[in-house]
Formats: sequence, C-alpha cells, structure tokens
Amino acid sequence: MKKFTISTVRILFLSSLLLSSAISRAATYYVSPAGSDGNPGTFSKPLLTLQKAADRAMAGDSVLVMKGTYAGFMIKDKSGRADGWIVFKPYGDQDVTIDIYKNPSSLWQGVHIDGSSYIEVNGFKITDSNPLYDSDDPDDFRTGLSHGAVKISMYGATPPSYIRIINNEMFRIGGGGILSDYESHHCEFINNSLHTIGLAKRGAGIYAGGDDHLIKGNVIRDAYGYGITVYSEGGPKPERNIVEDNICYSNGSLDYGVGDPVYNWGRTGDGIQISGGGRDHIVRNNIVYDNMNWGIRVSGRNCLIVNNTSYHNGYQGLYLYDDNNSTARNNISLENKGQDGYPGQMYIGAGNTSDHNSWDLAISDARFVDASRADFRLQQDSPAIDSGSGDRAPAWDIEGNVRPAGAAWDLGAHEFAGESSVAEIVDIRLKNIDQTDHLTAAIPGVWYDLELSFSGWDDISYANVWVNHSTNSEGTVANRGGRFFAASNYVMSYSISTDAIWACETEGSSQGVNVTGTLGLYIDDDAGEYRQNSAEQCACARFRWLDGARSGVWSFNAYIVKKNGQNTTLFSKEIELQSALADDTPPSKPQNVNVMFIKP
Repeated sequence: MKKFTISTVRILFLSSLLLSSAISRAATYYVSPAGSDGNPGTFSKPLLTLQKAADRAMAGDSVLVMKGTYAGFMIKDKSGRADGWIVFKPYGDQDVTIDIYKNPSSLWQGVHIDGSSYIEVNGFKITDSNPLYDSDDPDDFRTGLSHGAVKISMYGATPPSYIRIINNEMFRIGGGGILSDYESHHCEFINNSLHTIGLAKRGAGIYAGGDDHLIKGNVIRDAYGYGITVYSEGGPKPERNIVEDNICYSNGSLDYGVGDPVYNWGRTGDGIQISGGGRDHIVRNNIVYDNMNWGIRVSGRNCLIVNNTSYHNGYQGLYLYDDNNSTARNNISLENKGQDGYPGQMYIGAGNTSDHNSWDLAISDARFVDASRADFRLQQDSPAIDSGSGDRAPAWDIEGNVRPAGAAWDLGAHEFAGESSVAEIVDIRLKNIDQTDHLTAAIPGVWYDLELSFSGWDDISYANVWVNHSTNSEGTVANRGGRFFAASNYVMSYSISTDAIWACETEGSSQGVNVTGTLGLYIDDDAGEYRQNSAEQCACARFRWLDGARSGVWSFNAYIVKKNGQNTTLFSKEIELQSALADDTPPSKPQNVNVMFIKP
C-alpha cells in the first residue's frame, strides 16, 4: 500500500484548492458597439473592442459579442487549458461581423492567433469591406498587401496548438481564408463557409501547414487559389492531417499572383491539394467539382484518398505523384475536362495503390441524382453502390450516414441508403378550427390551426418553426432554433416526450416564462391541441394572436433538422393580420409563440 505523509497530503490538498480556484475564476466578458474599453466587460457594462476582450481573457474565459461590426483581434502568447478553453463567439445567435478594413495598423488579419493554444473562434462573419484597398501613403499598412481572415502563427518560441476555427463565414477577403503556419499542430477547422477569397489575386480557402489538423465539413468556393491546401513553404513537412467531409468547388484562376514577383503562377487552383512532401494524410468523404485544375492532387507519402467524389474539374479528378506508397480507394472521378495535356479521369503514379475506384471498375456513369445541380447522391441503379471496399474506408459518409448501408461500401462521398423522399417542408397552412379552407388573412382573438406538411418523414428529427412581423428585421434563426431577438419575434418549444411547453422571454434564457405585453401570440397548451400524423406527414398546433397584436404581414418560418444533423432550406409563408378585433377573452394560461414539433 502506498503511504502518504502529512506533508504530502497537505501539498495535494493545496494543489486541489489552487486548481479549483483556477477553474472557478472563469469569467465571461461581453462586447458591444455601445460599450467602452474602460468598462469591466459585464453584460450591463460591456467592452467596446474585441482586442480589449482578448487582452483580458484567461484560461476558461468566454467572450460573448453582441450584434455589430468590429475590427479584428490578436491573441499572442496566451493559452487556455484542455479543460478551460478561451472561447470567442457571438452572444446567442446575434449577427457579428469582423471587418478587416477597420483594423488598426498593427493587425493584418481578422483574427490572428500567435504562439497560443486552446483558443476557439466560433460563429463569426469575417470580411473586408475594402479588400482591394491601395493607399497612396507609403506608411499605410494596407498598401500593396492582401489581408487574410484568420492566421495561426509562431513568431516567438511557442508553437500554436489546439486552435478551433468553427462555424464561421469568411467572404470578400483580399488574401487567404484560414492559414496555419508549419509550426502549428492539432488545430480544427470545422463547418466554416469560405467564399470569394483572394480577391487581390492571391489566397487559398484553407492553407494548413503543420501536423495533426482536422479540416472537416467546410464549404469552400470561389477562392483565387486552392480550395484546401496542406502544405508547408520552407518549413517542416506536414504530417497526419485529416481532410474530410468538405465541399470545394469553383476554386482557382488563370492569373493567380499576376504582378507579384514571387507568386506569379498564372493558372492554378485544385479543390484539395496535399503538397510539399509530408506523409500519412487522410483525404476522405469530400466532394470536389468545377475547380480550375485538379479535383484532388496528392504528393505526400503513405496517404489515403478514399470515398471522394471528383467531377468536372479542369484537369483530372485525382492526381497521385509517383513513388509515394499512397492509396486511392472507393473514389468516383468523372467528367473531368483533361485540359492542358492531362487527359483521363485520373493519374495514379507508379509506386501507389489504386483499387475499387470508378476507373478501376470502368464506371463511366455513376448515376448521380442530378450532377448539373451538384447533387452527387447515388440513384438506386448506380453501379457505384456496393462496389467499394471496407479496407481503411470511413464508417460514415459526407452527411453522417452509416457505412456500409448495403452489402458493401459504395463509391464516392455519398452512401446510398435506399430510395426515400427528400426531407423538406412542403407547406405551411393556416385554417380556422375544424375547417379545411386555407387562409391568407386572419384577425386577432380567433383560434387558428397552424399546419406544417413535410416530405421525407422518416428522415426528420424535428422542425423549428417561428413567427415574426414583417417589420422585425431581427427575426432570423441561425441554424439553432429556439431563440428570438426582438419583441416582435417570439419562440416557444413543445415536446411530446416530456409533455412540456415553455417560452423564452429573452434571448439566451433557459427558464420558461409567460410572455407579457400585448404584442405577439398566445399558444393553446390544452391537451390534444398539438398533433402529429406520420401517415399524412404533417404536424399541427393551435394558436391565436392577441387582441393588441400588430396588424400587417406576419411571416411563418420553418426548417427541418434531419436525423443526420443537417438543416433543410428555410420555408416561409406570409399571413396578413387584419385590424378587426374579436371579443374572446385571452387564454387562461398565456404561453408564447413559436413551436418546435418533435416526433414522438
């Protein structure tokens, strides 16, 4: 048995106190255009700039940013912990934009993380309101330079690591989208949307130097250079990076870097490029199409390129350089143009392995659902179904569906799971109780049935529904639901499984409350007033406007969250609320407006 002395116990006790104190001190800083950097950063006294919040934030702290447009920020030589990340994100679902053109002269990116670790940047819009700015002042930092959205670097002695750049939109950028230097490691670039990148004729969507990065679920289009490139210019060769579940299209240009004495490359632009040597990278479940040069190009050693779909790229769908001991498996490469002397759908250099790909199986038509609309799912009669190998193949597809769904793995990024209707909102209808006529106008104080019709019922997890008046400019739910932003936009949730209804009076609150005031709706929470019918693929709730509700056009909005976690396109229906009032008394239990229909 291990023995502990009193001194040992005292040390352990003091250490636990110190750790507990460090964890408990985690703070939340708020930033607002109406704030001041002299404030403490509380909700009622927020800071003004992201930079001031970045200067104050310590391990475990969160920075919540209120709606507005801000200059960027830099974090230098500051780190969170594995159990206490420093997190930057919008407050609730508010729309927060970082404008690089607003930056001070010392900052060239929207977000610059240098020599730091355990930092998360989540949910921002990053843009440049003047990406091609060129001043006559030689001292102006913006003269002749192209500025990027996010940079992860090491200018000091500490390599940056464990950085999460997730759920951001980056657009109209003069330089590149996301760049990590070759010293970085274990960074995650997930679910970002990047478009119109490199407007100064230089810049990739994601440029990842370093090791052990995860590049997942990003949609990248219209980058002047590559969609995604794993590369290291002049530094250690990158290793063990994973590039999966991304969609890269319409990237590249014919005049990349024209006028630049170093980077005047002319025609360039692959969907995904693994270059600069390196080894042990995985490229899987990606869709690359309509890119200027190759769909996927790989020069690293011992790489695995598996279950990708490459279509209609300028050169070939896939290019593996010679003698790299890399493997191409379960890929589809079709309708690529073979321009500039690169004929055929692929080139597999000597010293690599190719098996179970469309070219190995002589598949010339994969029977996509609609390639002209970039729908690369497989039809039921596709020769790519059950034609793949499970050897080192992914256990899911690009939408998160389990592989294999049939006797064997399918080729390409999509796994065919059987014919089923596409999950979507078909219609939103309003009608009087016990009547079938669908209404385009309503009056306050009268009970109505709000009915949603769906297709693809078996693929639906739930539907988010909300109602807002046409004058409410804040009434947008950003892929999360269950939120509202202004007094004229209310949200309510209903769950059959828990038989509970709740309403949020303020954005971000977790406690259900009754909505007060006269503007908006009350929901009838009596038993039986919420109905779902899987045979008819519909859901219905009963509600009424208050007598004092604002007249005019109200918008009923809904989208589906599918079982794979993806959201469908927003469906909206407008109803005109007339000013005539009814004599009905308000319901005895006033609840709120918006409904989340959850399947039992």
